[in-house]
Amino acid sequence: MNGTNDEDVFIEDSQKETKHFFAAACGLSMGGLTFAAGPLAMLSANPVIAAIQFVLTMLLFPGLLCAAMVGSLVPAAFINGFFYLGISWLLFTVFAGFKRRAKARR
Repeated sequence: MNGTNDEDVFIEDSQKETKHFFAAACGLSMGGLTFAAGPLAMLSANPVIAAIQFVLTMLLFPGLLCAAMVGSLVPAAFINGFFYLGISWLLFTVFAGFKRRAKARR
């Protein structure tokens, strides 16, 4: 017997579903946000909103490089979507591992 019970298996399945949803949501939102790159680049007079616009524009930078080379935002949206899908997938896996290790130490 390996020491796992049905509750542990259910939690792991739930975490996998959460990881899939979180990664897809991040990828889709950043891919969609790529099409708003023009208005985001025009900074607001409000410094807080301008800072948020600047950070979002910098997050879109990988796809915007592609858009500059190709001349279209469509491939840039795909690049940003897949890039942030992968990044969020990896980050969720790393943080889940930290949580699992902290739980095992108790």
